[in-house]
Amino acid sequence: MAHPTRRWLLNVCGATAAAAPLALAGASKAMPASTGLGVSTVMDYGAKGDGRTDDTDAFRRAVADTKTLYVPPGNYRISGAIDLRGANRLFRGLGAPGTVTITSTNTDQPILLIGASYCDMGNFQLQYEGQVKPTSIAIQIYGLCRSKLSNIMIRQCFRGINIPQEAGYSYGIKNYLDGSNFIYSVSLDTITILEYADAALSLMSYKGGSTGCVFTNIYTNSFDPRAKVHGRARVAVELGAFSESIFNQLNVEHTALDSAVQMRSDCYNIIMNSVHLEGYEAASSGHAVFELNGRTNLILNGLMLETCDFKRATLGDAPFALFRLGPNSTVELSAFSEYHNNVDVQNLVLAQGGASGTVGSISLRAAKFDRVQPRVISGPGGWAPGLLWPEGGR
Repeated sequence: MAHPTRRWLLNVCGATAAAAPLALAGASKAMPASTGLGVSTVMDYGAKGDGRTDDTDAFRRAVADTKTLYVPPGNYRISGAIDLRGANRLFRGLGAPGTVTITSTNTDQPILLIGASYCDMGNFQLQYEGQVKPTSIAIQIYGLCRSKLSNIMIRQCFRGINIPQEAGYSYGIKNYLDGSNFIYSVSLDTITILEYADAALSLMSYKGGSTGCVFTNIYTNSFDPRAKVHGRARVAVELGAFSESIFNQLNVEHTALDSAVQMRSDCYNIIMNSVHLEGYEAASSGHAVFELNGRTNLILNGLMLETCDFKRATLGDAPFALFRLGPNSTVELSAFSEYHNNVDVQNLVLAQGGASGTVGSISLRAAKFDRVQPRVISGPGGWAPGLLWPEGGR
């Protein structure tokens, strides 16, 4: 076989090997083949990975020289961002995420900057050292398409993965002169984000719409292991101008949050399969576990609340509910269950009407409620009923 086909590569070597030639095409041929694969590791460029040496310059030399870069096990300390923007990049650790750690001592800059198309990155852990700030973003995305992020652990950050509200990066197929910044056809698989101060995933598209993404096995937890208390953050997942995307298994655990999920500004055809909330603490009143506003719709197949704490949310005059739905937003919920939650949630949904009279609404399918009251209430700010029962009752 003179020229192996893509199907042959998939059958023999798996999907990763089939994608590898795209990245290998940019590999440096001048550096030693320390991996035995004909490509280099960051250690070939002087990195030590000993937890003491500043390896920033070594990473930057490597990234400037090759588009295919492997990182052997070790703890790599850096003092500035690593810019991985550019098409056809492969940046992967040679071990499990816990054995390949990149620690940034500069909380004023992101750890990784990524953007463009056909990128494959993963098998590493990113973390900050010191008090995190709003600038402490583990992965900053500047326009990303047809790419994969997998097997990544992030800890001690302000935001885990973030789309900044500023101009993106040319994909190589279109130059976004209007400065739009969003992602499409991107796979995020087995992403763990721990000890985040604001948001685990903040994917608010800028001057454009993100679409066609698949999120699989996303785990968020902001428990502080030193103080042994729930960390305080704003939201686990927030989406803006996002469409036709799916989450398969989203875990939000042991964090005091305003909301678990917020969807704003034209989020439609978002499907979440199996959302698990455990040790979730409602941090304030006037919010909801899921908040949707601005022409959004969500299909939620499977919601589990386990050992959640809603005490703080029941205080004050502002009502609290599982869902808060703004004008023109809808939710379809199926397979709901509860286990050992310490305070009953009295309201399923708050639905707010708009100027046109259109209110947010929820439809229920095969959802069983033991302690949460399946009702809509009126409240401040023009909240109005909008509960739709399926035919045949509950």
